[in-house]
Amino acid sequence: MTEKEIIELMVGRIDALNDFWNLYLAVCTGIIGIMASGKVDANGKRLKLFFSLAFLIFAFSNLFGILSLNEFRRSLLELLINLPAVKLVLKPVENYVYIVTHGLMDLIIVLSIWLIKWPQKSK
Repeated sequence: MTEKEIIELMVGRIDALNDFWNLYLAVCTGIIGIMASGKVDANGKRLKLFFSLAFLIFAFSNLFGILSLNEFRRSLLELLINLPAVKLVLKPVENYVYIVTHGLMDLIIVLSIWLIKWPQKSK
């Protein structure tokens, strides 16, 4: 594999990482949107439990995908032996940054589901 191909693959993995974050934000927005729409009984415990569990399952799988991509990027970076400047620019952040960021956002979403008094379904 040439250095050019490695860099192209690395940039492709950065795009994939952005896709994971975009999907995450779309799901967060969708859950909050459904809860805030007033079209469902968003204050019912069953719906809150369903959304919480479904979201947490999604969030963990999303985080796992992000961390896997990050490790793959680290592996690719090791192949760029002769390009220290490129390695510095393409160096992925540490996993804990993703874990903390994702975890805080997950906590905000789950707390929002449970603590906000959502609009009642119109009767």
